[in-house]
Amino acid sequence: TKALADYCRDPSIPVTKDIYTPSVGEILNVSSGINAYQVQVSDALFKQVKMASMLGSSVGFVCGRVCYPQDAQVPTLDVDSASLSNAWHPPVTVGDPRLSALRSALEKHGIVTRFATDAGNTDSAATLICNNAVMVKRATSRRTGTDCIRILGNPTPDLYRIRALVNHTTAEDIWIKRRPLPTTTSIKYAIPEDPYLLAQKFQQVAHSGKLDDAVAIVMQTKTRHQSPVVWNLVISEYAKAGRLSRALRGFTEMRKRGFKPTHTTFTALLKACALSDSDKSTQMAEHLYNSIADFGIEPSIINFNSLLSVYQRKHNIEQLLDRFNGLPRDGPTAPSLATYTILFSACRREIQRQLAELEAVAAASKSSQERRSFGDSRRIALIKTNIHSMFNALIQSWHVYAADAARRITEPAVDTQPLELDAHMVKIVLKACHAVYGENRALGRKGLGIVEQVYGLDKGLGGQAAEKLPRNEPLALLLRQSRPDKGAGPAPPVLDDEVVDLVFGLCKRDRQSTKALRFWKSLEQHFAAELASLKQQQQHHQPALDEFRARTTHSKS
Repeated sequence: TKALADYCRDPSIPVTKDIYTPSVGEILNVSSGINAYQVQVSDALFKQVKMASMLGSSVGFVCGRVCYPQDAQVPTLDVDSASLSNAWHPPVTVGDPRLSALRSALEKHGIVTRFATDAGNTDSAATLICNNAVMVKRATSRRTGTDCIRILGNPTPDLYRIRALVNHTTAEDIWIKRRPLPTTTSIKYAIPEDPYLLAQKFQQVAHSGKLDDAVAIVMQTKTRHQSPVVWNLVISEYAKAGRLSRALRGFTEMRKRGFKPTHTTFTALLKACALSDSDKSTQMAEHLYNSIADFGIEPSIINFNSLLSVYQRKHNIEQLLDRFNGLPRDGPTAPSLATYTILFSACRREIQRQLAELEAVAAASKSSQERRSFGDSRRIALIKTNIHSMFNALIQSWHVYAADAARRITEPAVDTQPLELDAHMVKIVLKACHAVYGENRALGRKGLGIVEQVYGLDKGLGGQAAEKLPRNEPLALLLRQSRPDKGAGPAPPVLDDEVVDLVFGLCKRDRQSTKALRFWKSLEQHFAAELASLKQQQQHHQPALDEFRARTTHSKS
């Protein structure tokens, strides 16, 4: 080493005089530049730069001449008249944008990082060195041809920790490009100097159809005049519009200003994922839900229901069922009425999708002049199997709900809210029974058993055999009687005209006139208050009742 250093210091050899010889065991960092140079951009040059937004920063290409003014301590980068041309130049960026965002997130968790490039390959992708032991680099997948993140290193605790952080850290910076929020308004507005007035102003402008103007007002307001409520409104309005990238940007701006996210924040973000058309919205929703605890917040059942809504809209029924099965049956995060409603609705949508696919395949097979192929027959059989499986999952989920509701009545827990029932939930199940009835009568008629469980069937019209059956109280009646008198708010309606129409329609398809009359008799006995509002439309249900009575009389005769 000494001989090499002396050779380099020889004046006759054109080598730099800055020679450093490390000691034994000393580590040198020669993989990245350590010199930093500072210049001041002149006003004339800055006006010519065309800026572009990249991950929240403004980036532009600069070409000029470094000048050294006499009175200034920092050199100035000024316009170079010789370089003023429209010639094309290759784009230049400092570091890698995705890895830059990832680097900031890793450093928040105490990971020491630095950028480097592969030795001898100046065109290689940027590499992030973590704790001098693990390499995180952007590469191209050989299988899909898309960008991906590769993590290389020996199997040490650092490797597994960094890999976990990469998989769960700021996904909004890695997966979905965040669009900057607007900062200018179409017309001039008065800027409020109070958080409450700012929230009112934002809602007023946003509801007038000028959401970008409303957000620009918030961006122009000083931080001390803002509040978490204002930023929750910003995120919520973008969520309603399905603009996921803007909602994520609002989430970032909220944290940059020191405001702590709340349950409402994550509910709005998950709603944005549900309404977004992005193919990565499901992964984003899972990341957001898993990151709630990182902000010192315990995920609520409302947040969980928002995640289930994402699965429902994206037709990820298996993931929805897996998440639901992992819920505790007691405690503040036990399933609620909204949880079961989302579950039933997702199953019904999947059944309808499968039925539409079955109808399309059968129509295509029937219109073909050739004989139905073995592949078509096999596909039809597979679709029917999926329909039966999904409908059985719906019925099983209903029985889980009924058992859970009854258990919370007989075995109440301190921190577990009692379950409720509403007409909307019943209609979802009955509509699924109607949809599947044409394909399989045995499956569709299971809806009559659910009707009996919820509303009851009066035994007085079933003869001596019916009188011997046990008289179980209807589930809707039990839930109404166990409902607390104070602090619970208005009870959701358990009956409406559409429920009656669905029950009568199912009885008519299955030729169960006696059950239809028993159902109506049970309503008159147990749900007189609910039926009073329906009797205003008595003319609507009277023809069906007369038909059922006529059929019952004819069958007896």
